[in-house]
Amino acid sequence: LPDRPTAVFAGRDEQAFGVIEAARVAGLVVPRDVSVVGFEDLPVASGDNDFQDVVVRIHTNHDDLFVV
Repeated sequence: LPDRPTAVFAGRDEQAFGVIEAARVAGLVVPRDVSVVGFEDLPVASGDNDFQDVVVRIHTNHDDLFVV
């Protein structure tokens, strides 16, 4: 892209992990060059790993998600 995005909102944490890996392969540093937001707050996203300090996680209560 001529104008690289400054942030990516991923619909799932697993997608956020893929975005981070692709950014690293492209030589970008997360979050300095691009911010990444993951939706679900899976335990692996907040554990002791390479992703915990670079992904903004949005917690979802699945019991309340589809209440009308």
